[in-house]
Amino acid sequence: MARQPRQLAGIGASDLPNQASVDAYKGPPREIVVGTETLHIQDGETPGGIPLARRSDVALKLDKTLPLAGDLLSRPAEGKIRERKSLLDFIDPALHASIADGTIASTVDLSDALAKAAAYVRAGLGRLVIPSGVYPYSVSPQWAVSMGRIDIEGEVRFRYTGTGRAFILNQGTASTTVHTYNMHVGKPSAPLIIEAGAGADHAVFAKAINHSELHFVVRGCGPNSAALYTEGGVCSNYGLVASVNESGWYQGAKPGFGWIAAGLTGEGAAGQCSYVILKDPKIEGVAKGAVLRFALGSGIVGGTIEGCSDYAIDILAGCDECIIERHDLEANGGFDIRDNGRGTRIVNCDSTAKNLSHQTTSGILIGGASVSAQIKGGRHNTVIVLAGAKGLRAMMFDIGRDGDGNMSIQGGATVYRRGVFNRQTQAFLPDLDGDASSVSASATGLSTPRILADWLKYPISLERFGCKGDFNGTTGTDNQTRLQQAIASGEQLVLPPGARYLTGAPLAVTNQAFQMTGGYRSSALVFAPGVSGGVIKQDKQENATHIENVAFLTLGQEAGTGLSVTYAAADSGSFRNDVRCNLKNITVRGVNYLQHGWDVGIETIDVHNLQMENPNVVGRRDFDADNGGRLSFGTMDLGIRNFGSSLLSIPSDGLIFNPRVANAKLGMISEGQVEGFRVLDPIIIAVWQAIEINNASERPWGRIAGGHLSPIDLGIRVINCPDMDISDILFIKGSPAGVLSDGTPGTLAIRAEKCNGIRVKRLKLQNYSTGKSAGGAWNGIELKDCQVARIAEIEHFKPTTGLKLLGTTDRCKSKEYECLSDYEGETARAEYVDLSSGTQNVRVEGNLPAGRASNAGAISVSGTVNNSVSIFVPGAEVGQRYRIDAHVQLQVGGTAGQANLFLQNDGGGAGGGFDDNASYIAERRDVAANTTQEIHLTGVYRVTARGSIVMKLGLQTLSTTGTISAGRAQMSATLL
Repeated sequence: MARQPRQLAGIGASDLPNQASVDAYKGPPREIVVGTETLHIQDGETPGGIPLARRSDVALKLDKTLPLAGDLLSRPAEGKIRERKSLLDFIDPALHASIADGTIASTVDLSDALAKAAAYVRAGLGRLVIPSGVYPYSVSPQWAVSMGRIDIEGEVRFRYTGTGRAFILNQGTASTTVHTYNMHVGKPSAPLIIEAGAGADHAVFAKAINHSELHFVVRGCGPNSAALYTEGGVCSNYGLVASVNESGWYQGAKPGFGWIAAGLTGEGAAGQCSYVILKDPKIEGVAKGAVLRFALGSGIVGGTIEGCSDYAIDILAGCDECIIERHDLEANGGFDIRDNGRGTRIVNCDSTAKNLSHQTTSGILIGGASVSAQIKGGRHNTVIVLAGAKGLRAMMFDIGRDGDGNMSIQGGATVYRRGVFNRQTQAFLPDLDGDASSVSASATGLSTPRILADWLKYPISLERFGCKGDFNGTTGTDNQTRLQQAIASGEQLVLPPGARYLTGAPLAVTNQAFQMTGGYRSSALVFAPGVSGGVIKQDKQENATHIENVAFLTLGQEAGTGLSVTYAAADSGSFRNDVRCNLKNITVRGVNYLQHGWDVGIETIDVHNLQMENPNVVGRRDFDADNGGRLSFGTMDLGIRNFGSSLLSIPSDGLIFNPRVANAKLGMISEGQVEGFRVLDPIIIAVWQAIEINNASERPWGRIAGGHLSPIDLGIRVINCPDMDISDILFIKGSPAGVLSDGTPGTLAIRAEKCNGIRVKRLKLQNYSTGKSAGGAWNGIELKDCQVARIAEIEHFKPTTGLKLLGTTDRCKSKEYECLSDYEGETARAEYVDLSSGTQNVRVEGNLPAGRASNAGAISVSGTVNNSVSIFVPGAEVGQRYRIDAHVQLQVGGTAGQANLFLQNDGGGAGGGFDDNASYIAERRDVAANTTQEIHLTGVYRVTARGSIVMKLGLQTLSTTGTISAGRAQMSATLL
């Protein structure tokens, strides 16, 4: 019998009534057929096709939470063996074959199906998979959602027949902005193909898409529109192919632009398209390759733009710090790159004419509005610098590659030029230190301006200003005056290795860019007793602060701050994506840590996008206090402090990597009006408290990951920080005993308050205390007023209390919280304590078997309850849930009556109840005479008080009798 090709068919079709017919059937390629035990894919030749899987290989999952269930079209049950949803699930199966082979008519409109699929993506419940094929539609839905994912399988072509935007990623409107984070569409090897006609607008429109990765091939759109139009957005990567050389333009619809990077309307500098990168694009044959209208740090890395009728890349005056790197440009009608931005970097690019008509325009045009551009490395035919361009740095590249190209500088432009080689003349161009008139050569080939420029270009030792790094541990030259002169010079300053500069005044920097580099710990500034260390106050982000490999040492005791960096609150609020402060390998401590120390190590105030790497802060250790006990570690108040002063600033996205802090009351704190704070791989030991994030108002987000914390009182405290993430940390408790919040001896690993959505996972809580009498209690995690918390994979050794829930905490799910080993002297161990008002907190153990039982011999059932079948579960903990399943096969006697089956905890010390807090659950049914009854009963028993469970299966008949054969009364317990 001839069959119509189907994507999925199984036994029961009229031509495949049994397994034998399935094994003999040869179907068209890619058709999937399901037998009784096997899954086959047809190749058009092999009888039965190619086996894919057996029933034993596949775990069926019943998805009870399908969104839009009414919208899913009926498909065979076997087609649901996957956790992701296919776009085909939303499309009439009658169209599947023509979609797959590309024969579907463009008059078919799948707009409704795509809208439903987009709604599924936006619901956030799973990935959308789009199988290979052609999908015509006239109206694009909105696809964007945070954490959304669209996977492409094979060659997927979205064929847009409408007049609007073909693929839309925008949760907001034309006048409002809603930011999207972590969106993924396709991948480099499997992009989404967009085919749109000349009547369409932009092929891909992406507004406020942040921290995302998206890959597209565009084969057509409107002549005044872009293959890719990005409006705003931060730190996203796009893959883009828009090339006439790859299958041509759909219906001849050549895009007007490859990429347009625009800003968010009405948001000023905060709305720039920021750090958005086109990675390895291929843009060929469009009118203009890329236009960066209003961008910050965005650009193109790798790839090519060729054969454009106008400029290949046009960087407009609204752009800052954009980058074009390792990019190939050739055969474009206008200049390969035209720059009118600020701080544009063109690095290792290749602008090459492929025919003589392009020789004079194959290269770079630096426009009159360009400021501080940089051309470094690469090969170019022509570089033209127009009047008005300021501060171009042209360094180490070739010109004149393809003909009579050269470097032309109009009067009034300022250029710093070094190492530019003309291939046609086989000579280096003269070096420049301003405009062309500044060139002057001596007999040796060196000019006075060049020598001075080199001297000023490179970092300068403090010794050149008369400073003396002769501090010997006790005395040295006071450098306070000459040190300030060095700072006032505005130059990059260097502390030679081993030099230690004593000063009787703070290192004061105000409203100027500042860079200081040393030889890591061997290079130091030493501050006299009572003198603060570095005091840096900046008014704007252009005045960047960079300090690397410098030690700030004090001869005082708990007097002042080692290093303080403050930026104006308005600056932080206006330029939120700029890194203005970078502190790397900074050491802050006393000259002798047993005698000297700061009160606060490092303090940053209103510093947005703070970058701090490998800071080392050590407070004074006072062995005379408390006989070397707890008080001896608390001389320094704070190791590192990050502070947001007001809602005007809200410094965010700070990163502190591998901080090392010792001997302090508090190792590290982020407080005030702060949004987003990361601490990675911290090593914080010998402190009362290790880390605190304390937001003045509810502000996301935070992350503490990796490293080792050894606190005395408290490891991590987090307040008002939703979406907090704590993971992969080793906590070590030792002696002396700390002090808990109620004043009793002990140590707490983590306390979180008002942190909705907090995630705590993969922690090891080790206890090296000799016993509770020496070390006090060792408590794990306390959550207060936290909603939807998730706790998982915790190893807690020798605990007092494991997880404690307080306040209004609700919907907290804990999984695999293991309390291991006994703590000497601990008599009140509690693994799970729920004192909250929440009603939906659960403890999940991964569906572990807890017990099974069945009757060894036959049971006679009558009006007297028989409960000889039971399961004993020792040590059930508060919050645990046990699913109890019972199955009975009852042979009813010669009289009709009723059968009664029930489950209850009878004799166990644990408190709790079944699903609705009932003390037992039961199944009662009428039974006919001389029948066999299969009776099943299941329920979930939730533990509310620690103890053992004795779950008994009660068996009873009323008005009749019955018999249960050996092994036919079965029950099991599973720890959920």
